[in-house]
Amino acid sequence: MFSLIKLPRVFTINQVPKVFHEDGIVSGYRHPRSSATDCILSLFQLTNETLNIWTHFLPTWYFLWKTGTVVLMLTAWQDSFTWPLVIFLLSCCIYPLASSCAHTFSSMSERARHICFFFDYGALSFYSLGSAISYSAYVFPDEWVNSLFHQCYVPMAVLNTVVCTGLACYSRFPVSQSPKFSKYLRVVAFAYPYLFDNIPLFYRVFLCVGEGCTDNDRNILHCKHIALAFLTGFLFATHLPERLAPGSFDYIGHSHQLFHVCGILGTHFQMKAIEQDMMTRRHWLLQNSIPITFSNSVGAGLLCVVVNLTIIILFSLPLLSAPVCKENKGKTPRRPGPKKGANIDKDPVGVYCRIRPLGAEDEECCLEMISSSTIQLHAPDGLKANRNGEYKETQYSFKKAFGINTNQLELFEDVAKPLIEDLIHCKNGLLFTYGVTGSGKTFTMTGSPGEGGLLPRSLDMLFNSIGPFQAKRFVFKPDDKNGMEIQGQVDALLERQKRESQPTVPKTPSSRQKADPELADMINSEEACKSENVDEDCCYSVFVSYIEIYNNYIYDLLEDAPFDPIRPKWFAGGTPVRNNEFIAPQSKILREDQNHNMYVAGCTEVEVKSTEEAFEVFWKGQKKRRIANTELNRESSRSHSVFTVKLAQAPLDADGDHILQDKNQVNVSQLCLVDLAGSERTSRTRAEGSRLREAGNINQSLMTLRTCMEVLRENQMCGTNKMVPYRDSKVTHLFKNYFDGEGKVRMIVCVNPKADDYDETMLVMRFAEMTQEVEVARPVDRPICGLTAGRRHRNRVFRDEMTRRMDERGGPGSAVDDTALLDQLMESLPALPRCELLDPADDQTLPRLMEVLERRHRVRQMMTEQFNKSASTLKSMLQQFDSQINSKETFLHEQRSKLSEKEKVINNQKSELERLEKKSKTLEYKIDILQKTTNMYEQDKRSLQQELETREQRLHRELTEKKRMEQRMQGMVTDTKHKWEKECERRVNAKQLEMQNKLWVKDEKLKQLKAIRSLSGHRGKEITRGPPRHPPFKTSTKLLASCITDWEHKFPVESSSKARQLGTPQCSSRTPGPYQGASSVGRRRGQRWAADTEAPAPTVYGLDLEAGTRTAPPVRPTHRRSHSAGGEKWVDHKPASNLDLDTVMQPIIPNSIKVSTPNEKALSKCQKYVLRHQELASDGEIETKLIKGNVFKTRGGGQAVQFTDIETLKQECAIASSRKRHSGSGDGAAHMEDIENRAPVPSTSSNLGYQKRRKP
Repeated sequence: MFSLIKLPRVFTINQVPKVFHEDGIVSGYRHPRSSATDCILSLFQLTNETLNIWTHFLPTWYFLWKTGTVVLMLTAWQDSFTWPLVIFLLSCCIYPLASSCAHTFSSMSERARHICFFFDYGALSFYSLGSAISYSAYVFPDEWVNSLFHQCYVPMAVLNTVVCTGLACYSRFPVSQSPKFSKYLRVVAFAYPYLFDNIPLFYRVFLCVGEGCTDNDRNILHCKHIALAFLTGFLFATHLPERLAPGSFDYIGHSHQLFHVCGILGTHFQMKAIEQDMMTRRHWLLQNSIPITFSNSVGAGLLCVVVNLTIIILFSLPLLSAPVCKENKGKTPRRPGPKKGANIDKDPVGVYCRIRPLGAEDEECCLEMISSSTIQLHAPDGLKANRNGEYKETQYSFKKAFGINTNQLELFEDVAKPLIEDLIHCKNGLLFTYGVTGSGKTFTMTGSPGEGGLLPRSLDMLFNSIGPFQAKRFVFKPDDKNGMEIQGQVDALLERQKRESQPTVPKTPSSRQKADPELADMINSEEACKSENVDEDCCYSVFVSYIEIYNNYIYDLLEDAPFDPIRPKWFAGGTPVRNNEFIAPQSKILREDQNHNMYVAGCTEVEVKSTEEAFEVFWKGQKKRRIANTELNRESSRSHSVFTVKLAQAPLDADGDHILQDKNQVNVSQLCLVDLAGSERTSRTRAEGSRLREAGNINQSLMTLRTCMEVLRENQMCGTNKMVPYRDSKVTHLFKNYFDGEGKVRMIVCVNPKADDYDETMLVMRFAEMTQEVEVARPVDRPICGLTAGRRHRNRVFRDEMTRRMDERGGPGSAVDDTALLDQLMESLPALPRCELLDPADDQTLPRLMEVLERRHRVRQMMTEQFNKSASTLKSMLQQFDSQINSKETFLHEQRSKLSEKEKVINNQKSELERLEKKSKTLEYKIDILQKTTNMYEQDKRSLQQELETREQRLHRELTEKKRMEQRMQGMVTDTKHKWEKECERRVNAKQLEMQNKLWVKDEKLKQLKAIRSLSGHRGKEITRGPPRHPPFKTSTKLLASCITDWEHKFPVESSSKARQLGTPQCSSRTPGPYQGASSVGRRRGQRWAADTEAPAPTVYGLDLEAGTRTAPPVRPTHRRSHSAGGEKWVDHKPASNLDLDTVMQPIIPNSIKVSTPNEKALSKCQKYVLRHQELASDGEIETKLIKGNVFKTRGGGQAVQFTDIETLKQECAIASSRKRHSGSGDGAAHMEDIENRAPVPSTSSNLGYQKRRKP
């Protein structure tokens, strides 16, 4: 049975007002404005109050059974000794019952919560008094019986009860301002009476020793009661265990449940102990204790009940008289709105869904219509494996869903037709379409030729219904303050003549504009609708207005911008306006009327008298609406349009002829048909410039609408009073009165089932699902006046009858008919005789006349009787007809009653179906929540697994990278080690060579000195032998010394080592030594001069030592001609980082431009290009490459180089394999002889000694 009942929804702590909060309880709260039925149903639903209720409700029946047993079996009313026990048992029944009722109905409202707990506190105080009365009668220790304290004990307990009840009730008021102070007050209110009532028990159990003490087995039961009582107080004061783990004990095991259980168990042990004390101490107490009377038992209990009820009423009256919603301090108070009844019926917003057909048959679809009210949304194939399980099949329920085969007429009859009927019955309505761009909103609202939308069909039904009852033009006149005025017939006539005399502004027709569609093309005559329940005793007038909200500005689409052909108009950008165009209208502002309804100030309201005229006005404004072409929609609305149909109606006077001239009797109802612009993503529409700004404003206004719906839903469900941000957008601000006031609101969600719109469609579905939970006040029927119904019909019948009678009287044959009838009547009477009296004594004429008159009188009487008979016959026939009519009416009444019974049965079945559907939705919602929770956990598990895998992969990559870096560093260390080993080896070889060269130079000097010495010895001998032929030896010695010194200065020994230190570890200088061979030949020739021959002039390294001139011919080194030396002009690109090697072989490029960085100017002047590039060869030497190419012009006007050839110039250091001298050996002499006989050859080595060239 309970499976068929829809259980109320539970909420979390953030969704309920603060007054409902419990410490440590996070979830399981009931709706703060639950009905009594929902409160009772919550007994069978697991909430945070369920066990609180049952832990006191079930023990109530146990204590009732005990009370009945005592009353019936012990004859309590006859024995006054049992009266205290009865009072105690009654208190034991009342306080758990009051507690369970308080916990059950405490969620009806904030005021109901306070009042319920007032009764709970009063019941607890009464229980404390019942305990005191029973203690005074049965439990007092023997030593204290008949003492002063015993005599004052019950009156003081009554006083404590009254004080503590007031204190506990007062603690409910400061709960919102200072909850701790409220808690302290309540603890004191509960603890103080208990401690006072148990003073005799504490003395008896813990302090009394020796004679006069009541020491028996009941003390064990009292000890159990005391222990449980202290445990109860501890749980109530500390809120353990939920304070230690908030949210873990929300439903089962929190402190209040344990508090109830311990309290009931303590009461049970207390009852057992009191019963046993009463039975065992009865005789002693009757002889020694205070007599039990009505005043100190039942009277005290009744007095406590009366005083407690008075206190509860006194504390409840301020709550009942206070307003429902109190404004928060510090905020500007809102203006009081129109007063409404306390119980306002509300209806949820009617949300419908319409699916647009796919554009192509092979296009992927993401929507599926399961039933007439359910739509299933499933993710496309490419999105099924996306984030946290969100892309799964979800179902959304609507009031009704329309598939792709639904025509416009079916949609109109289900959605818009009830709104038109409400409009005729003075009820407001709002209908708007919502969806993404390109989902068919404008088609649903406007339609196309042959398939008229909701707007033209609504206009057609309205005028078909009120057409015969419309007032003449300008009888109703807008007052520019969202109200209507009534004009007399004369004023209306003058207004019509004035408007007809005004010339209209001519408009130049444009051939580029499309022809306006006619209403006959939109709606077929067979599809015309009409409302039958129209009040014929009223006159109606229809006013229409058309506005658009563009970039959060309101523009009037029906406003005619004036145009002056003489003075040209200019746009903002300085462009003149053509004569056939109008200036853009100014934006309008929103105002609030005297009924707190929002309206557009200065908006044009056009009175229309037919459907065609209204549709023409609509199409006039439609042509001004802003529409643009985007990537997703060829004709995308760039603004929200609002077409308002305002119906003014006023009753006829008592005669049914003229409109009642009373403004208070005028009722104005309006229906707003809104075509909201579609939300869009700029990433898909690729909007730029003004389109991007429009899209941003559209999305912002729709987001504001969503926010307002969310706040409204939260306020209605949770009882909060948050401010709804209507003013953040003109759309929500304009329709504020529909959601805060009264009216029927319906929304059509248009969706495009194609897979590309899945994300946007899912957001639209969520918004629609949330909107269905917003409730709007149901419009009430407003009676117009108290005049008799049917006035227009009677007036029309009277006029027709008067017209008929006038026609009968003034007709040509009426007099003839009356004369013929009169003649016929006259002929039926006897003829009168002659009545002339010729003689006064004539006695015949008068009797004859009297006879005739008597006969005529008899004829008249006969005619009268016949007429009466006919009248009675007619009367009986009429009575018979009346009886038949009455019987038929009775039969009709019976049939109607049967029909109403059938309708009730049908309504009951419908309500049962709705209930089952709601229950099914609730179960689906719960299943959906469980699925979402499961998906969340699964997603968390997957995310953690993915994170673990990612970290493992990262760790593996780091380890791999570390190993790779170690290998790379080992390779670099090995390469660097080999490189520096080679470098060290080369430097050591170079140093050895340098030292060998120095040693060789010293040897050469020593040999020259020896030669000079030997030469001087020979000269001395010759001088002694003969006369001197040459200058003295002193002169030649000085000359040789100076030559040697010059040679040393010209060829320093350290030059080669310094040259090596300038660059890299290679030989960076190849300074030519053209005189090295010659000097060595000279030296070796000087070693074998004959003693008896004349010594030639000594030469040192090609220098004539005597004459001081060069004797050896100059050696010209051969240069290799570079291939770059041509007739063209070259760009010689030598980077600044290149080293000057000072080698013999240097490329010489004539007719060249030397640059360090190539530029377009240099390239444009030359035809060839060469790049000098230096790099280290494999043997560590510098290698120069000449990279050559051709320069040509590119198509874009620049210069490009195409490389064609590479020349390589390589420098090598000649290192001798051995620098040992071969003195005193035949091989050495032969070698020297060979060098002596060899022609002098220039050397390119940078060293001064002979070196062998090493292979690279």
